[in-house]
Amino acid sequence: MRGGFGRHALNQFAAATYVSGAEKEARAVLSALGGEIESLPWRWLAAGIRERIALAFVYERACRELGVALD
Repeated sequence: MRGGFGRHALNQFAAATYVSGAEKEARAVLSALGGEIESLPWRWLAAGIRERIALAFVYERACRELGVALD
């Protein structure tokens, strides 16, 4: 899934499902991302300075909360 609109759309959908509490859907989309995150929308979900500096921490937090294995 390298580049293109697909990656952008998956990032947006992953954040939306995570925030809305749609856990089953969020798990599937977070897994599909495979760690290829974009700064938006994860920046909106950052809690604290550490997550604002390194947005991967936001993605990792979401994965941990939902039980998604990180590669």
